[in-house]
Amino acid sequence: MLKKIENTYLRLANISILVVILIAVSCDKIEEDPRGLVSSETFFKTTADMEAAVNGLYGEVTVYFSTVNARRPVFGGDDITAGFSPYTDFDVLRPVSTDGQLNSFNWEPLFSTIYKCNWLIEGYENNIANVEAGDKAFWDQAVAQAYFWRGFSYFFLVRTFGTVPLITDNEITGEPVVLSTFKEIYDQIVEDLSKASNDLPHSWSGEDGGRIDAYGAKGLLALAYLTGAGFPLGDTSYPALALATAKDVIDNSGHNLLANYADLWLGAASDNGLEGVLELQFSDTNGDWVGDPWTGNFVMGFASTPSQMDVSGGSWVEQYSELSFFNEFPAGPRKDATFLLEAPIGGVLTPWTDWVEEHPHYKKYANPDLRDGGNDFDANLYIIRFAEVLLISAEAQAMIEGGTTSDAFALNAFNMVRRRAAGLPFDTPDAGDAVSINVDDIIAERAWELASEYSRWFDMVRTQTIDETIAKRDPADNPITGPTLTESNPWIPIPDVVVQLHPGLKK
Repeated sequence: MLKKIENTYLRLANISILVVILIAVSCDKIEEDPRGLVSSETFFKTTADMEAAVNGLYGEVTVYFSTVNARRPVFGGDDITAGFSPYTDFDVLRPVSTDGQLNSFNWEPLFSTIYKCNWLIEGYENNIANVEAGDKAFWDQAVAQAYFWRGFSYFFLVRTFGTVPLITDNEITGEPVVLSTFKEIYDQIVEDLSKASNDLPHSWSGEDGGRIDAYGAKGLLALAYLTGAGFPLGDTSYPALALATAKDVIDNSGHNLLANYADLWLGAASDNGLEGVLELQFSDTNGDWVGDPWTGNFVMGFASTPSQMDVSGGSWVEQYSELSFFNEFPAGPRKDATFLLEAPIGGVLTPWTDWVEEHPHYKKYANPDLRDGGNDFDANLYIIRFAEVLLISAEAQAMIEGGTTSDAFALNAFNMVRRRAAGLPFDTPDAGDAVSINVDDIIAERAWELASEYSRWFDMVRTQTIDETIAKRDPADNPITGPTLTESNPWIPIPDVVVQLHPGLKK
């Protein structure tokens, strides 16, 4: 993905939001009377209408990911901790269904996106027969983006909440809302992402450069296959599909690793670069963090900056590293680029051991005064990096072979990531290269390579390694006693406000 949709998508996002304001709701509204809605058959008459609708999807997801609140469910991972509620509720594996922010930040935005996707897909199906031949390609690509965002939304929902209702149209039937099975949900994710990857262009240009392309869809599809191969679904056909899909991205997308790991975190200067297979586009030139639409990226900049630090804009101190994770992290340029270990406090460069938090922070998300990051609010957010695609291919190959592999392709993919982490040329074989790797090696490499990048908790869930990870927790970190999230039931509770309206969603 290249540079941002920016003014065009943000301006048209407002149009589509106004049109579908009643349809873009959470699951607690799905049985409302639809007669007040603008019919998809009525609205989608021109290509401009379709453009407004598809651009609104990008605005919806951008708002969702713009703050740390969206990533609270992954605070259960050993890579992230926090010092105050509600983040600590997730960190100690005791989130509560009465948490109002759980609905507003983690449930509702994704179902809102799903409703908008369903509305666009219905509009396409109802009107494509009347579209002029010259506009048909645009409509085909627009609906492919809707399929992508629907699959994307369900992938985040199923990994966070477990079983959820599967809603693929906005028809009001009067039937009770019930939970779908993991298989039903993953089948839909695969179907949607496959449609998107088949129908989207391989790249975009100009103002359209920030849109999802075929390889971004394939990168997420490869991760969905890898995830579905683990707990709870355990689909034995998925490792081969993950491998084939990841290889397609590796061989054909034109993406590659950046030579220097630290260059991934240069803010807007590193947006849509060589390594970013799937990025969410952010821009601080349209709206602001209290405006509509909300377009700045507030994960980067203030979310992992020491509270005492002398920087412009201050700090929010919402996430930093657990101690065991930091201590086990292999030394080298990657660790240096990942963690903030000293900061100017009271005019004195002070080590992390003397900060109020007494934990290393993430340099990736620290104030740009310390990382040459430029304008952090304008920085994109990585969803899939090329490094992750390499590790997906290696892990899938190891799974196919029963847990361990010496396959040349898998070894090279794994070693490319390891070489760069050590500051070596990633494309040049080295005497220290691994000659055999197992799944545990790759999971560990994923933890370090993707530290704090919305990954580690989901890896712990799918590999059922929550218990062994908790056992290594440093005594100075938040203690876990009587967790409600367990290795066999690691799903965040569906918000009470939703279950009260739809008892069929009670687990």
